[in-house]
Amino acid sequence: MDLYILNPNIELQGIIDGYSSLRWRRRFFEPGEFELHCKASAENLALLREGNIIHRLDRQEAAIIEGVTVEGTDNGDEITATGRMGSSMLDRRIITPTINFSGTVEDAMRKIVSDNAITARPLPHLVLGTVGGFAPTATGQVTYKTALSAIEALSKAAPLGFRTRLDVPNKQWIFEVYDGVDRTVTQKDRPYILFSDEFRNIDKPEYTFDGTGYANFAYVGGEGEGNNRVIVTIDHTGGEPRRELWVDAKDLQNTEDTSESFSGDGNTASFALAHTPSSVSSVTVGSSTASYSISGSTITISPAPKQGASIDVSYSYKKLSDAAYAAQLTQRGLEKLVEAKKSESFTAAAVDTQNFQYLVDWDLGDIVSFEKWGMRLDRRITEVEEVYENGIETITPTCGSPLPETLNLGDDN
Repeated sequence: MDLYILNPNIELQGIIDGYSSLRWRRRFFEPGEFELHCKASAENLALLREGNIIHRLDRQEAAIIEGVTVEGTDNGDEITATGRMGSSMLDRRIITPTINFSGTVEDAMRKIVSDNAITARPLPHLVLGTVGGFAPTATGQVTYKTALSAIEALSKAAPLGFRTRLDVPNKQWIFEVYDGVDRTVTQKDRPYILFSDEFRNIDKPEYTFDGTGYANFAYVGGEGEGNNRVIVTIDHTGGEPRRELWVDAKDLQNTEDTSESFSGDGNTASFALAHTPSSVSSVTVGSSTASYSISGSTITISPAPKQGASIDVSYSYKKLSDAAYAAQLTQRGLEKLVEAKKSESFTAAAVDTQNFQYLVDWDLGDIVSFEKWGMRLDRRITEVEEVYENGIETITPTCGSPLPETLNLGDDN
């Protein structure tokens, strides 16, 4: 298998056709990764530089080199290149200003990319692909997170996959959202995929389960203090014993402070405000506090201010309806409940057999069936690890929710 090496401007620099090992790990909910080992020849040292791109003609994804190690071994000097797939470039952009979204998850993901990496502070060669028209919806607000982390959260909550596909002829990285296909034994629309001993299409299977940190009921706290704090609850117990989770979503604020000024004409007592106040902190005419009443977005001052009098109104208003704000808090809670799911996965080396061939009959993101040890799992393929070593190709799919490789003890923001 040839590896085409391109520079950051998507220009071909050379081809690597000899290497001792390649690990190509594809992921559905986040960028995949790779690790390449080859001889530290002058040509390879020149090609395998930080920022260069590794492109395979037989895969949708391409990878960006992020790390390089050169070391001496018993078999001569070796270079190791590591990195992640193209969508990892989205962690180079912070979301600013705040994005509010309500609609499909796909539209929200595309807006995050467009507003922070294409129309503003563009990442080189990045464009949006064709809209897939996927149904899952979300409502929320996000700011000062990386574009990648926000998209990963939406991806897992939907669930939908995303990738940044390399289009070499047009010199573009194409961001697109995609979904897998239901190929479980329970559906009747297409041939099923069953990994089992019966079909002799798995080797060295491994099942893992971990309920540590699992929660199925969330309290989400928005703006406000004490008894005045806005709280929404999300119940995903489904008959199971309740396991509660607190989500601090105070960064999602619905109340905005503002002030407006007017000038009196001696006759007018009522003035139209730009927003409907939820509370008024002060109303002054000149240097004196004034009496007033509020009706919708209209303030009436008594008595009518004199000709040329300066009128200052300071107030707070709600940017969203109570229902829309609750929907944003609910979306945050759903994302955190996804992170607090039970981890259950089945991993095995897949053996290509007739009707069960990788990339022909099944692929990353598909929902398939695994059967072993008296149990069956119908789960999405969330990872596929391809290893090419010593002339041997090993394909290892992971179904379900694999355990995180590092424990995430971040806050709930």
